[in-house]
Amino acid sequence: MTVRAVEQELRRGREDGYEFLEPALDRLEAVDDFPRGPTDWIGVVPIDGSPRNDVPEVIEKLDRGEAHALYRAWPDRTLASDDLDARQLAKSRDVPVTGSIGILAAGVESGELSVETADDWLDVWRDTGYYSPVDSVAELVDSPD
Repeated sequence: MTVRAVEQELRRGREDGYEFLEPALDRLEAVDDFPRGPTDWIGVVPIDGSPRNDVPEVIEKLDRGEAHALYRAWPDRTLASDDLDARQLAKSRDVPVTGSIGILAAGVESGELSVETADDWLDVWRDTGYYSPVDSVAELVDSPD
């Protein structure tokens, strides 16, 4: 799931020439809440209230996408972000956090991705400057004993 502010960021990215965002944008679908849906689409949940004004730290440290995502994750969901400030604020509010590599690992553990596919994606990210603390997603997944 994601929030409208992140959808808008993705759309701006596509308009700025980041065509690789197109497959993700094609899978976005507005939903009312956090239902379980098909694994090939991304639900965009509405935001109620004004999360950026709720906590001054959020206004100062986070962009709109991270602020809205943290607002919707709190209190009982997991925030998916690689933004250090967002991760630190989430942890300070006891909101579980994962990042891009954690999402790949979850995909492998759920059987949605193979380790090879996850590692291929990780290699593509690295080629664009992404820092990874692991060489392979296999380092993060539980292997059968």
